[in-house]
Amino acid sequence: MVLVNRTFEESFSVKREDLEDDTYGYIFPWVEALGQDAATFPDKLVYETLSKGRASKCMDGQNFFDTDHEATDSTGKTVSYANMSTIAGSEAAQPWWYLFDTSKPLKAMIFQNRRPFTITPRTQLNSENVFMHREFQWGTDGRCMAGYGMYQFAFCSNRPLTGAVFQDAIARMASQCRRDGTPYGVQPTLMVVPRNLEGAGRMLLKSTLVMSLADDGKTYVPTSNVWADYCDLLVSDRLPQAVGA
Repeated sequence: MVLVNRTFEESFSVKREDLEDDTYGYIFPWVEALGQDAATFPDKLVYETLSKGRASKCMDGQNFFDTDHEATDSTGKTVSYANMSTIAGSEAAQPWWYLFDTSKPLKAMIFQNRRPFTITPRTQLNSENVFMHREFQWGTDGRCMAGYGMYQFAFCSNRPLTGAVFQDAIARMASQCRRDGTPYGVQPTLMVVPRNLEGAGRMLLKSTLVMSLADDGKTYVPTSNVWADYCDLLVSDRLPQAVGA
């Protein structure tokens, strides 16, 4: 398990006279924003860590998402395992999207809250900042950590979100076995995509019908979507929407 330790600190201050003259309540929303920033910081930290997974080391000394992790196949042979896939042939690159098996006791992404986030006010009239400088102060801080756990339970790709690509990713994750050849039983339970892949993700996992090429090779007809509700879909505004980011 590889963790990144981060401390979050933020403060806000206002002159006593400005607060007294704040007839329309413009100032206190800024104080409330401190709490909102603290509440969203863990989310921000985890997604930043995830997005850096193709260039950050994990427990085996290689990048978390890599093309040659050590694994075992169904015969018990040591093989190279890629928990990422990139565009092939004439495919157009997409923003990175992710699959996770969250059903296991050990997780791919780790978050630990080391010190709870709290807001500390310094608004007593006998506080030095108020009495000497006529200034009210609010501050928030906390400590948390995010990092990489089991790369075996995570997969990323910049290939188009199609049924064929999805099936290939599922097959790769399922190919991992114990040293005696027994399958680990890795199966994605969660897909995470950036906002601009929401439509493709919903079409793949939520639509009951898809358009498929008919036998004549020219027309498309509606058919049942075999991947409907295969796993959960999470759309994140914190994942980069740019190709290659």
